[in-house]
Amino acid sequence: MTHHATLTGKHAPHTLRVDRGRLLIDTANVTACEVRVNGNSRLFGHLALLKLHPINATKYPVNATRKTYTVVLIATSLACNVDAEAFRRLRVWLRFARAQHQDSTISPL
Repeated sequence: MTHHATLTGKHAPHTLRVDRGRLLIDTANVTACEVRVNGNSRLFGHLALLKLHPINATKYPVNATRKTYTVVLIATSLACNVDAEAFRRLRVWLRFARAQHQDSTISPL
């Protein structure tokens, strides 16, 4: 799923994508940081609230206090920050292929 956000911070996520079974996030200063989905994330029909942890936190700097990315994806007819088809594919991937990419604090999405 490739969609450029309007966030301008140097650690703000700009692109979220799945490549070869890995969930990757791109920021303004880091390309292709592999992340894991936190169990506190929530997934709904047209909304995704994702907490993403870098797998190698020392290599990829994020917020020093939390070491996590928070991503909100909305795909409705009234408000949309992501392509609807890409959002659908991500939802399917998160439901069925995410087990190996999810944090140890597992709770159902």
